[in-house]
Amino acid sequence: MTTLLTINLLVLMIAAWLSVLVVVPRCKTSRFRYLLWQQRDELVDEVRHGEYENPKGAEGLIALIETAIEDAHDLTAINFVSFRLLFTRHMDLHKEDPFGLADLNAADRRRLREHLTAVDHTLFDKAFLWTPSGWLLLPVLLLLALLSMLRSRGRRPSVVQPTARRIREDLALSNPDDRMHGPVSQYV
Repeated sequence: MTTLLTINLLVLMIAAWLSVLVVVPRCKTSRFRYLLWQQRDELVDEVRHGEYENPKGAEGLIALIETAIEDAHDLTAINFVSFRLLFTRHMDLHKEDPFGLADLNAADRRRLREHLTAVDHTLFDKAFLWTPSGWLLLPVLLLLALLSMLRSRGRRPSVVQPTARRIREDLALSNPDDRMHGPVSQYV
């Protein structure tokens, strides 16, 4: 009897860990794609209804969202950190305005920034809150942020490019299908 209870407990424990490490991230990936589809559809509807004076400004963001939807299964914290470490030395990834928002009028720029902020939050959540690798890296990042705050001691900390923006730029750079989305250089 004890042996059966032990086996039952081990099976339940394995099922619980499998659920946490496989099922939950897959469900969160599905939720991520759903959120991005909503954001893309909202942006496309605004473009189709003529709410933008220059609809070309929204094309880069739409292409980014579609690329993120296609590559959702690969968007993890480990992949993100690896991509940054490999390509930061070889490319200028710190461009201030990768989508050319400065060239748009104020109303279009404001609307697109709202969409970019929503996409940024969704990308960050996916990479660091909805994946097991993010669960492991997030405490390390929080500890580094805390140490950085303690080190600055009253000094105003320098502005660091948000992680979500880096993810967004990395997705724009990693788009292999230039014909479908246009040249990558237009997004960077």
